[in-house]
Amino acid sequence: MTLIAQIENLRRHAGYLQRYPRHLKALLTHATVKKLANFIHAEAERLLRCARLKSRPYYYWIDVNNICNLRCPLCDTGRKALGRPRQMMDFELFKSLFAKIEPYALEVCLYNWGEPLLNPDIYRMIAHVAKHRIGTNLSTNFSFPMTDAQLEKLARSGLEQLIVSLDGIDQTVYEIYRQGGNIQTVRDNVQRLHTIRERLGVKTPQIEWQFIVFKHNEHQRDEARRRHQQIGFDTIRFSSPGLPYVDMFNTDLAARYMPQNKNYWQYNPNLLLDKEYIDEQICHYLYRTAAVNPDGGLTPCCFLHEAKHDFGDLKTDTIDGIWNNAKYLSARSLFAKTPLKQPQTTCCDTCPLFKQPNNRPAQKRLARARAANRKIKK
Repeated sequence: MTLIAQIENLRRHAGYLQRYPRHLKALLTHATVKKLANFIHAEAERLLRCARLKSRPYYYWIDVNNICNLRCPLCDTGRKALGRPRQMMDFELFKSLFAKIEPYALEVCLYNWGEPLLNPDIYRMIAHVAKHRIGTNLSTNFSFPMTDAQLEKLARSGLEQLIVSLDGIDQTVYEIYRQGGNIQTVRDNVQRLHTIRERLGVKTPQIEWQFIVFKHNEHQRDEARRRHQQIGFDTIRFSSPGLPYVDMFNTDLAARYMPQNKNYWQYNPNLLLDKEYIDEQICHYLYRTAAVNPDGGLTPCCFLHEAKHDFGDLKTDTIDGIWNNAKYLSARSLFAKTPLKQPQTTCCDTCPLFKQPNNRPAQKRLARARAANRKIKK
């Protein structure tokens, strides 16, 4: 890579680097000898670009419901484009799915395409994961009334990290993206949770302000940084906007939402114009993670949500049964040093996130087709 390309690559990875301390803490706090060995094995197989793996994923999303109270315009839940029935996972299904990932899991995210605190079983779910000495985090818009009793349940649940999505410091700016949300409700919930946590004498959950930096709110970053502890947050993290998976080449949509500050261009379609992919590294999701949907369908990463993209069904199968099936082997063959001779076509073939060494001609053709479809001028 040229020096300029290396700088751009480091800039795009800044968002990942902000999360590393949390992941490292989960590793140091929750790793058993067996789980640490699996973690090292997984990372070694990723570096070796293996197709068939002996390790198992150690980082999981369990989407406890794909229902939300807001209508965020870049989210496929808000756009009503999930391609999967809206569903609330019950506690019994959750326990059965969790039992299948527990032997390998270091960290579980109890969210993905919905607002997890709308699930009435969420406190039991968090506590169930926590008692197995596995890291927990949850992302919420927090833009709905919560009683003190509910907030106390949250504080007592064992949740380690609460990520609150709050993209602005006043209602006018906030509601441009968080459509249907109320910023005062969010602040009130954060302040009361912080107070309840202090009264109980507990340090968790750590409350993080996630501020997605858009064109319409980037001018408020400094003020947000100054005020985050006053509101009741422990930390603040600024992150890049993400366009819907099917719109990652949509420069018109990017022009509407992407900020001027290039430090928050992690998923900007303009990065795709010259080389048809965003990241130079191979896909880490295929080696580290798995995403479980409310119906038990398992996708290889958190970006995918349509049922047609499932790589397996965790209700009827196991991680061992899914992790090296034909779809996973075919997807890793896009990156593997020794690819399959006759791989299947999967949803990963059309992914623009990572450079696919064994699929470059197809990536180039697909990028040209998408560019033409979006009327992108090169």
